[in-house]
Amino acid sequence: MVKIWAFDFDGTIVQGDSLWLFLRHIEPNKTRRLAKLLKVSPWLCLGGLIKRYRSVAKEHLISAFVGGMDSARLAELCDSFSGIIDQHLNPEVMSVVSQALAQGDEVVIVSASLANWIHPWAEPRGIKVIATEMEDGAFVTPNCNGQEKCRRFLAQYPKRQSYHLIYYGDSSNDLPMLHLSDDPHLLSHNLH
Repeated sequence: MVKIWAFDFDGTIVQGDSLWLFLRHIEPNKTRRLAKLLKVSPWLCLGGLIKRYRSVAKEHLISAFVGGMDSARLAELCDSFSGIIDQHLNPEVMSVVSQALAQGDEVVIVSASLANWIHPWAEPRGIKVIATEMEDGAFVTPNCNGQEKCRRFLAQYPKRQSYHLIYYGDSSNDLPMLHLSDDPHLLSHNLH
């Protein structure tokens, strides 16, 4: 039977949250970064208090940093971010990823982070990406989190009985994918 190895990105493949790393990457000036954060602070507070507003808060946050940015410039920043991702990889998980790729198995990242910065890192390694999609500073797909991860994964891999699914995640947002998988792995270091 075909094996598909699926991995969450933040806290699983990457140690920590790639969103904050990316925002520091695209706006290295601390003062300007703080000004942008303050501009969207009401949304961040609302998202922190009420779960259903988290995706909206995230979209406002990212838009504050990349909204109006030339698409070629954004692509350039996403490409150069791959080197920063490399500095924050979880070595234990990357060992599993490397082994799966060496066996010729399919490896896919299923993440709420933006495909824009995951693709340039993942594609050269032969890793597929299912993630939140953004264009012109706005989400063009729902935030790929929780149950949406399962929905998007099953849209890509609909014949569930035809493959053995192994999933690695680190938070309660990964529980739907962990329940869907045949071989779930919950990294408890960051369970929330």
